[in-house]
Amino acid sequence: MAGVQLIQEQDAAAAFKQGVVENLQVIGDANGWYYTFQVRDPITGSIQTFRTKTSRGHAKCWSQPSTLFRHLQDVFGVARGSWHIKQAES
Repeated sequence: MAGVQLIQEQDAAAAFKQGVVENLQVIGDANGWYYTFQVRDPITGSIQTFRTKTSRGHAKCWSQPSTLFRHLQDVFGVARGSWHIKQAES
């Protein structure tokens, strides 16, 4: 996952609350389901991609996509969208 930064859940929540998330992707791979999101740097205009991590610093994932979607709704208020779910590249 080159170029993806792991961040704490509360930092992700702040980005969603501020309305700066531009792109949210749901991805499934052999380890489970996870999401990434992108935020544009207001100064440089470059796009940064983030993924949340556990309290132990590992990349967070869910075993079922339905649980992940419920998490996105409950924690970040994402209630609808156009989803293009993709399998991660191996």
